[in-house]
Amino acid sequence: MYDEIIKDMDGAYSINESNDDVTRAVQKYFPSGMDMEEAYKLLRQLEGRGFEVREYRHEGARKWPDGELVAYRDEASRRAYEPQDATIHYTASKRYESRIGIFEKHALITIFTNGIIIVRSKGQVVHRTNLP
Repeated sequence: MYDEIIKDMDGAYSINESNDDVTRAVQKYFPSGMDMEEAYKLLRQLEGRGFEVREYRHEGARKWPDGELVAYRDEASRRAYEPQDATIHYTASKRYESRIGIFEKHALITIFTNGIIIVRSKGQVVHRTNLP
């Protein structure tokens, strides 16, 4: 699944550099209405393949699945990360391409849930530049 989701995300992005297309690719794996037990299995697979998975709740954030829940440091941070249309959201991110050690591509998957099912999901390909 890992190789397929990265391939699908990168392929969707390379067509016209639209994260809307990347979101559609992610929704193939994490569709709205999916039971969270199934989503947790997929998140565990991603984590096992090097993705960093984080969980964001009203009370704080943690590295998923067993990190300590840490309260947001201030009200602005809480508002920035707090789920808006769901109780909880998860992010899974991984660098999957690096050129000359300077230019990187990261896959970012975000899942919004009410704790029972996925409310919605989205995907992004993020470019980063690491200059010395």
